[in-house]
Amino acid sequence: MESKPMITVQVRVKAPVEKVWQLWTEPSHITKWNAASDDWHTTRAENDPRTGGRFVTRMEAKDGSFGFDFEGVYDAVVPNERLEYAMPDGRTVKVTFKTDGDETLVTEEFQAETEHSEERQREGWQSILDHFKAYVEWTINPQRELVGSRVFDYPLALVWQAWTDPQYLARWWGPHGFSNTFYDFEFREGGHSRFTMHGPDGQNYDNELVYAEIVHHAKIVLEHVSEPHFQAVVIFTQRGNRTEVQFRQIFDTIAICQALRPICEPANEQNFDRITLELEKMAAAGVSDRDFVMIRTLDAPKKLVYRAWTEPKLLAQWWGPEAFSCPVCELDVRPGGTYRIVMRAPEGDFPVKGDFAIRGEYGEISPDRIVMIHDATEHPAKWHDMVDPNRGDNPNPAGLMHQTAEFVEKEGRTTVTIRTRMESPAIREALQRMGMPVGWSSSLDRLVQLLG
Repeated sequence: MESKPMITVQVRVKAPVEKVWQLWTEPSHITKWNAASDDWHTTRAENDPRTGGRFVTRMEAKDGSFGFDFEGVYDAVVPNERLEYAMPDGRTVKVTFKTDGDETLVTEEFQAETEHSEERQREGWQSILDHFKAYVEWTINPQRELVGSRVFDYPLALVWQAWTDPQYLARWWGPHGFSNTFYDFEFREGGHSRFTMHGPDGQNYDNELVYAEIVHHAKIVLEHVSEPHFQAVVIFTQRGNRTEVQFRQIFDTIAICQALRPICEPANEQNFDRITLELEKMAAAGVSDRDFVMIRTLDAPKKLVYRAWTEPKLLAQWWGPEAFSCPVCELDVRPGGTYRIVMRAPEGDFPVKGDFAIRGEYGEISPDRIVMIHDATEHPAKWHDMVDPNRGDNPNPAGLMHQTAEFVEKEGRTTVTIRTRMESPAIREALQRMGMPVGWSSSLDRLVQLLG
């Protein structure tokens, strides 16, 4: 008999393992968290967590259109460590609980069934696990956390882009009547976002965020480091062609949370209203998730920044990640002119060694805007294999990359916005996974040093 594939889902819960175990196994709590989406719930739960014991949970759609019993018999139970059980169809599940500092790592391994795709099963089980995490952490600190959610009638990729591309984020972030100006935006773990929210009354509110955790198309954890300080956890769950977004705001103290609750709760709902309108516009315009964007504000006038982008001796000093050199930097800076830049990887443990040559053609050229079309065909073969392991004899699976750099000066400082458009979302995802955000961030750090 062919064995069924195993699927693994996992979550970190900010709670001691004893508390996590309690809320996982007690029926009164199971009915509070055991659902994959807000339109489902668990109406009844029975659980006998011992070897040979049985459990059953009744899961139903809230509109009463469908329901089923989820049940099984425990093969092994070690309190605060693991549960193993078998379902009526013979499939097995193992749940482990592991202490990691002040957190608990919960891991579920289950055998797939054949009616639904493995990806859909993984999403459903992961969603229930995410709901469990939210419930546990809310139970421990309910008075310093605000939680809201909304289901949007748009696909996950589009919703994700509205949260991660500053062009769209600036249009909807904040309550009704607010607008935003971004000065720095680096969507990567450890990256900063600095922007000003402009209120309808003319007041300005400076904000700074640090992205603590990013799971592509699944989760964003950010620290709002400016006052008031809070952590935000944003969970994205695909529901067919729709997307559920859960937004959790965790403040440092109960007093701060309670003081801001009357402001933040309606503001967060207005945020959901505004992103709904932005998603409608994005969908109508046919927006595709294939752009990489980074924003950095430099302590230098635009004239000097422009020179650093257009003079070979200057560009060679900052182009490329830290420790890379540019032994070749040939630039014919005019519309239709060509360029060739060779980045040389450092010796050591860098995953791909050798020269990374990039050539291309300039489009628009002005002190405000530089358009470049990148061709990475001369990159090492290993780099191309990382872009597409199934590339065959395709010499350039990344295709042509259209990059626009825009320069805006204000009070002697210059904000640089770099937007690189790939040929497909898959290529964008591959390059981000390979380290494009870190590479560009490192290059801009070098530019900062060059400009002094």
